[in-house]
Amino acid sequence: CEPRCDAFRDSDAVACGDCEPDAFESSEGCEPCADIGVQGKVLPVTLTFIVAIVAVIGIAILMNRPMYSSTHSVMEIGVLALLTVSAMMTLGVFDQISMSWMEPVSSVMRVCRLVGFDMRLLRMPCLIKSSPVASYIFSQLPIIVCGCLTSGVLIVKKLARPNVKFGAEWVNTMGNIMTMLFISVVLSCVRPFVCYAHPGAAGSSVQSAPSVLCFHADSGHSTMVAVGVIAFVVIPMPFFALAVAATWNYPVVMARIESDSVSYLNTIRFLFIKFKPSAYFYNLVLLSRSLSMCLVPVLFRDQISTQLVVMGLSLLSFLLVQQTVRPWRSARTNHADGMLNSMMVLLLLVGSVGSGAEMDVDSLSMLGTLTFAAMILLCVAAFVHGLFLHGHVNPYFHHFICHHKADAAAQAR
Repeated sequence: CEPRCDAFRDSDAVACGDCEPDAFESSEGCEPCADIGVQGKVLPVTLTFIVAIVAVIGIAILMNRPMYSSTHSVMEIGVLALLTVSAMMTLGVFDQISMSWMEPVSSVMRVCRLVGFDMRLLRMPCLIKSSPVASYIFSQLPIIVCGCLTSGVLIVKKLARPNVKFGAEWVNTMGNIMTMLFISVVLSCVRPFVCYAHPGAAGSSVQSAPSVLCFHADSGHSTMVAVGVIAFVVIPMPFFALAVAATWNYPVVMARIESDSVSYLNTIRFLFIKFKPSAYFYNLVLLSRSLSMCLVPVLFRDQISTQLVVMGLSLLSFLLVQQTVRPWRSARTNHADGMLNSMMVLLLLVGSVGSGAEMDVDSLSMLGTLTFAAMILLCVAAFVHGLFLHGHVNPYFHHFICHHKADAAAQAR
């Protein structure tokens, strides 16, 4: 019996992974472009472009206001928007895990793919005939488009107000955009490395483009890998390096008084202004969290149990750091961040139970053994540390008032 694809699926594509030339992919499978008309073809792209313009204008105006005019309420709204977008992008990372999600979570994740620069939701095949490789190349362009839109907005602002510092505001605006979309940018770069295996020894396909065989010379996968590596080296890697260098030099810059210090701090304030002074480094923690989550589907391909455990471990570790440091300036924001991370861990737990995916028993046994050993080691370390503190009294105090011996009552204040 010859295998057949679903309706409007390309029977010549590997694993029926592509739609036919005049069809687009939807939640129900492939649907013909003729059924949606011209409005259905143009409307998604138009709305997305309008939303992008409005978002860039809002960020360029709100995030470049003078520091003395930035109220706590505006700052709190901006941080909550950042946390909301970050939660949506985290769902996009969950979608890369090699398992099937139940409804309505799967539909929500499908919508969140747009935040991860997945062009299939925009019905692009109905407007431009392109291959999966070309579609992947197009998915690297949104952050470049954001840079161009930011330049246009700031040029208009510069013409209206000549005293605007174009360079400083461009870096600050794009820094906020990159911080908000860092998961999507990294995820779009590593997408060619997220593969799933076919039954038997039939190779593997790219999860976001099943018709592209992984590490196969004739499938276009090498082109996708090259584009992904170049994009990673050009965009997220320099941004992460800039964040590391700026965070490392921040105490030194704050301690010195020079003419260019204020201009420098205005340029990179997207890294620090949202946090308490004692938690100035926390933006680097957020970027590390995003990078670690994006690499989980790449490092543990087709290992569902390992992916779930490592993803949960990453979320729990950074949740512990967040609740210990409490970096945000508002208590409500700290509570919201903690609850969102807790809900993400709970969603992973529910997804692992309800997906019905086959788990690797050997991997689960090893992970369970490592978890139990870590629990025992932690308890022993805490007990030994307590005995050490009991036997070695610390001669130093956290605070000590140095006073004059003769006039102690008058001098000790």
